[in-house]
Amino acid sequence: MTTEHTTTGLIGASIRRVEDRPLITGKGCYTEDIQLPEMLHMALLRSPYPHAKIISIDTNAAQAMAGVITVVTGGDLGEQLHVPAVPMVPGMKIPPHPLLARGAVHAAGTPVAAVVAESRVLALDAANAIDVEYEPLPAVVNAEKALEPGAPLAREELESNLCYVATKKGGDVDKAFAEAEHIVRLRIASPPGGASDGAQRHRGEAGADGGSDGLVVHAEPAPRAHGSSQCDRISRAQDSRHRARCRRRVRQ
Repeated sequence: MTTEHTTTGLIGASIRRVEDRPLITGKGCYTEDIQLPEMLHMALLRSPYPHAKIISIDTNAAQAMAGVITVVTGGDLGEQLHVPAVPMVPGMKIPPHPLLARGAVHAAGTPVAAVVAESRVLALDAANAIDVEYEPLPAVVNAEKALEPGAPLAREELESNLCYVATKKGGDVDKAFAEAEHIVRLRIASPPGGASDGAQRHRGEAGADGGSDGLVVHAEPAPRAHGSSQCDRISRAQDSRHRARCRRRVRQ
């Protein structure tokens, strides 16, 4: 049986793009293009391991470099500074996600240290000068393998790799399958970040450390953030909470 669909409205229609001209002629404005007086730049040092203990972090060389304002590690930040995760179902297990790793890393690319410097190049050079000693631990990078008996724990704080079990009931499922004309079975594998709840990485607080996404913040007279995240309300709420300010005072 063939079903024909009639295009109505925007769905399925070819829409003429109107945003391309300024972008392809160099007139677009990206986070990378924003330059402010006395602007500082932040770079992150990230873990190369998917799972490891942090034995030590030596920031002395980075701290001593000219043009470096400060170097921060997870131990320098308060316990309240973490990436928030919203429980989607009752009983969902949510381990802590500090802004900078404390004691261990649980994913490749986890930020371990942050450098604030007078230029982007200086910040990147200083981040590369930080010496981190790791103890690699067994890791799982596949959700199905993580549920197999004896699989390494993704998080030491939890007793298993099972995040939650959600059950929805309604109608006679067995009867519906028995009477169905066709039964379709589909396995869906989401790429990293493809099934996220909207939280996106930002490059820095006062500048950029490379990549396609970023955040630039004015401090005075009231905080104002320029960011490339599509979730501006979430970013605004997180920024205001970390700064202990009312979100209405953070402009984006």
